[in-house]
Amino acid sequence: MNTIFILLNQLIIRRFYEINAGFFLFCFIMLFGIVPSSQLVYYHRTIMDSILAIPAFLGLVSIIWLWYGLKCLRFVWKKLQEPESEFIYILNQFSPLVQLLSLGLVQIIIYLPVLLYGLLVAMVGFGQGKYLTSSVLVLFHCLVCGLSTGLFYYKINHPNSEKSYFLATYLFNWRSPKPLSVVVIEFILNDLKWLWLLLKGFDLLLLWFFLVVFRGENYDSRIVAMGFWLGLLANCGLVFQIRCFENTFLNFSRNLPYSFPRRFAEWALAYAFVLLPEFLFIFQQMFEGLSLLDFIAFFLLGEGILLYFHCLLYRLGENMDLYLRWTFGLFMGGYFLILFQMYWLIGLISLGQAYRIFRRYYYRFEQIA
Repeated sequence: MNTIFILLNQLIIRRFYEINAGFFLFCFIMLFGIVPSSQLVYYHRTIMDSILAIPAFLGLVSIIWLWYGLKCLRFVWKKLQEPESEFIYILNQFSPLVQLLSLGLVQIIIYLPVLLYGLLVAMVGFGQGKYLTSSVLVLFHCLVCGLSTGLFYYKINHPNSEKSYFLATYLFNWRSPKPLSVVVIEFILNDLKWLWLLLKGFDLLLLWFFLVVFRGENYDSRIVAMGFWLGLLANCGLVFQIRCFENTFLNFSRNLPYSFPRRFAEWALAYAFVLLPEFLFIFQQMFEGLSLLDFIAFFLLGEGILLYFHCLLYRLGENMDLYLRWTFGLFMGGYFLILFQMYWLIGLISLGQAYRIFRRYYYRFEQIA
């Protein structure tokens, strides 16, 4: 196992920190360099207390942590796909335990800056008696590391991602021509089933956490919105995989005699399925005080954001770095609108922008190498 770690350290860990040295220097200056040394402890204690006490600030910090987790995931995934890294697939000759321990250690080391700060916040929370919030913070970081390690393990053992059938075999086993939305749903249930299931579990946990920890005497839809908004960010990787599938296997569909509204509606149906567990969870909140108008607004919000992510890739191409910068910027801006309960505005604008980009770039898109 020592030899395996040396290989992974040379290929992934060292390279990750070398490439992101400027990013870490900037973060270090922002966290430790702009504050006088005499006030450093008070500065960070204030940040930690705010994370534990203010829901909006916790949501903002969670978005940043999740973005960093996606950054780590994208880097390792890209490394595993490079031709010069093919030798690393000899790992699948070792036992699953050795693989998981090695890959888990890699994930922990590259995620370490966020992990250490997050655990320190949790320790402060335990010391203040905020056991539920602190426990969920620990669980959040465990899920990020565990999910990433599981995806690396899957990639090592399925380098070509051969199809394995799941519920789609029974749900969509018909001989007549299938709508585009059904083809996409089959792809999710066949090839992305574990990613989809883990994401849904993560999203539902976020919604439950925000509702349990931050619910006051009066029902506030913003609590649901903040958990839902953070969960939508987690789905950006799934959207990227779906767009790659479309570019690889569904290019022929551009020649079919379908109108733009029909094509757009097919994708809306597919992403409604992607968010079905979240929609059902939010619908259940109507019995707790959520209004019907707010539920419709959340439905438009979820559909609009995922469709915007998908259509944005027609314009950007399969450029993960640029795509993540766009999505992170959108979520940072939209988060503050969420606090002012502008769900309708975000949902309608994102839907309108998605359709505009779809009409403009659908036939212009060319694969960017």
